Amino acid sequence: MEMNWYRTGGTGGIYLAHQLIMTGCAFATIAAMGYLLAILHYDFIDDARMSLMRPLFCVFQILLAVMLFLATFLGMTEPIRWLGMIGHFRGSGVFVMYLGAITVLHLDNMVGLVVGLACVGVGFFFVLYGQFWRERSSVYYKPLV
Repeated sequence: MEMNWYRTGGTGGIYLAHQLIMTGCAFATIAAMGYLLAILHYDFIDDARMSLMRPLFCVFQILLAVMLFLATFLGMTEPIRWLGMIGHFRGSGVFVMYLGAITVLHLDNMVGLVVGLACVGVGFFFVLYGQFWRERSSVYYKPLV
């Protein structure tokens, strides 16, 4: 069987579309949180607590998105072992909805709104799709590279 970008390791169709869209959501969340870290106002004198907590929360959200990216794009198995829910449609949909919701809540400008609502919409679609389609739960994704 010939291998090309849309048929990686014999997996195609909705599984590959799911993998590509989840990779896109992870990358968009990483970019949005990196943007927030770049524009964040660090006011250590007036509000030291928020000046420390917001960057730490951004780093936490970036780490969650990096785990999703590593699982879907590079096909690593460790993130799926740590976060078992991202191994199937419903769980990864809920995970991406969570990433989208906290992106909307913490990045209160147009970038956060677009990225967050897109992630919530994608997550909602895959939760519904996983609810109506009896899927196989996987222990890994096929690497895209």
